[in-house]
Amino acid sequence: MGTAVRHSSSRCFKEPHLSLSYRYYCHDSDGRLHSAEWFDADSDKQAVELIQAEHPGGTCEIWQETRLVAKITPERLSA
Repeated sequence: MGTAVRHSSSRCFKEPHLSLSYRYYCHDSDGRLHSAEWFDADSDKQAVELIQAEHPGGTCEIWQETRLVAKITPERLSA
């Protein structure tokens, strides 16, 4: 016979932390691909922040599987 396992309701079980896999594609000013790479992030927000920090002023797309997460374009500064 099998053994029943009972969990105490007073215990707190922490779920494992899983990050998501993303990929980014950055283009040069002529629209040609100049970099692409897989990376992990905890959320869409963190994925965008990571790529903005790594490619400031770049034009990039961030994908999570088949879902387009964000298109990042350089901010235009007005004179």
